Amino acid sequence: MDNRNTILLFFPIFDYGGKGCEYIPFSILHLERAVRHLNLNVILIDENENQGYESIIKDNKDDILLVGISAITGYQIDGGIKFSKKVKDICPIAKIVWGGWHPTIVPEQTLNEPYIDFVIAGQGEKPFSELTLALLNNTNYVDIKGLAFKNGEHFKLNTPDEFCNLNDFPEVDYSLIDLNKYVLKTDFSERRLMYFATYGCPFSCPFCSGSQIFKKKWFPKKIDTIISDLKYFKEKANIDSVLFWDDNFFSNKKFVLDFAQKLIDENFNIVWEGSAHAKAFLNFFNEKDVKLLYNAGLRRVSTGAESGNDNVLELIKDNLSHNDVLKLIDLLKQNGMTTFFSTMVGFPLSEGNEIKSTFNLIRNAKRIDNNVKVQINIYTPYPKTLLYKAAIEKGFKEPLKLSDWIYHSPAKFKPPWIASSFYDTLDAFMNFYLPFSEKDCFKRAPEKFKNKAYFFNVILHPLLLFRFRFNFFAFPFDWLLFKFLLKQYNKKYHDNLRFYAYGIFGV
Repeated sequence: MDNRNTILLFFPIFDYGGKGCEYIPFSILHLERAVRHLNLNVILIDENENQGYESIIKDNKDDILLVGISAITGYQIDGGIKFSKKVKDICPIAKIVWGGWHPTIVPEQTLNEPYIDFVIAGQGEKPFSELTLALLNNTNYVDIKGLAFKNGEHFKLNTPDEFCNLNDFPEVDYSLIDLNKYVLKTDFSERRLMYFATYGCPFSCPFCSGSQIFKKKWFPKKIDTIISDLKYFKEKANIDSVLFWDDNFFSNKKFVLDFAQKLIDENFNIVWEGSAHAKAFLNFFNEKDVKLLYNAGLRRVSTGAESGNDNVLELIKDNLSHNDVLKLIDLLKQNGMTTFFSTMVGFPLSEGNEIKSTFNLIRNAKRIDNNVKVQINIYTPYPKTLLYKAAIEKGFKEPLKLSDWIYHSPAKFKPPWIASSFYDTLDAFMNFYLPFSEKDCFKRAPEKFKNKAYFFNVILHPLLLFRFRFNFFAFPFDWLLFKFLLKQYNKKYHDNLRFYAYGIFGV
């Protein structure tokens, strides 16, 4: 294409309100390594760090060969659309390809937008490299696996290729970003970074898009690669903890124990957390193994509890009961660790006591370990999942174009089959009674709000704990007072302070 030699790779803002700066832009880092051998001018743009990207586009408008945009369903679509339109406005000849979870799930609808030339479905590195080479040499791209493109008035969607071994690709070049900008303080560490050690999941939960993409396959990196990356993180960002943001880190016993032993052998001195299927974790790891994991730095395991109703779990989750979750919480507590578990309410099912059962699961979990962290999500239907049709039958209206998906996420979606009055109950339970049931959570409040948090967390603790344990939320004067004080604080200090269900103050 006229000797153009520049590629722009764009990672849109992840969360609503411009938050999400702790999310390292792994997707575009992975694309960079796929075209590194072509010696092109590759520019990475993380919108979290560079919202004034127009000047970058203008400075390179005569040389742009291809623009790659990665997006999951939700707010990243907003930034992706704005960036795509800006590129086409400044450099109409530039080709734009979208990839990531959302385009993989709905490639035709994504491709239907006039500012998008290509879509890559599935693992992106190989097809992106092949597309770049085809455009560079002005050769045919029609048979590239995983590529979707416009063919006159029609679309052509090629079948995605099998997933490549992660270890076959060049190593990620983290020097392309400032890791210090992605460091986050947590409740048990000062400087944490996120990291992917594995991809995929061996389970096939019917609400999860991943089960349709990975086909119950799981792909680990080499342990030496993981250790090398973490050493680099310690050197450049002085981290003391890492969150393995994998779908299911604990999918293979040998991999986990070998990794843990490597950390111990190298005296790595880092704490970490990762995700697991509760029953699989219990089946894989005995008491001796768990002690080894603690000695290797494991401090928290996150798990998808989903529901406290076993009838619901049988329909939505592979081989799990609510007792498995409680057993995992107890096992970890006995060994000096804690649990973060996520739940969902509002499934398009006919189980009338689903929400009550889930609240009861949370209460029982808190009785076992008061420090357990909980997240409550609203069920959100995603295409190609088994529950999607059930959601439509219950009144869910499918988004008709790409922009309709911007606010389609658990943070924003409200199922039409849930009464509007429920959200007040959920808000009170999740953002007041649940976090204040945790001992001393007021200590994480900002100094200027700490006295008020102390009043609710300590002085009113017996009342709040009674309400929490017995589901008694009538006349919630305490909740209304807290909301009033929080609103006054935010107005006075021009802040956006909130209180999360998992007990952490923040924006």
